[in-house]
Formats: sequence, C-alpha cells, structure tokens
Amino acid sequence: MIDSKTDPRILRTRKLIMDSFIDLSEKKEFKDITVKDITTEAMINRATFYYHVQDKYDLWGFWCKNCKILANNL
Repeated sequence: MIDSKTDPRILRTRKLIMDSFIDLSEKKEFKDITVKDITTEAMINRATFYYHVQDKYDLWGFWCKNCKILANNL
C-alpha cells in the first residue's frame, strides 16, 4: 500500500478495500479472489484500487502485516 495519509477519504477508501478483501476471504479462497471482486464489493473503480494497492498480493501482505502487529500487541 502507498504511504499512510490522514485524509479521511483515503482512510475510508482503504478501509473499504480491506473490509471487502476480508469479507471475500471468508467466502472464497485467495486464489479465486480477483481485483474485480474486491472493487465490486467495495464499490470503487479499478483505478482507485490501484492507487492504493499494487495488486491483490500487496493487499494480502498488508493484511498479514497488520495481523502480526495485532497479535504482538495482545
């Protein structure tokens, strides 16, 4: 993901992307999730997705990193 910014619109969009990815992960295997699935679920266009994330693997890495940080803080 690109560097963190504090603009509420950016934070909202990133949350939409991540929440959509997590929701889809509960329904499908990672290999079956497409960028189109994520953008449809988040109700954003592909350009917006790619502004925030390089690809679904980048999103997966960001999610794993956050899970690790949360686990270490427990």
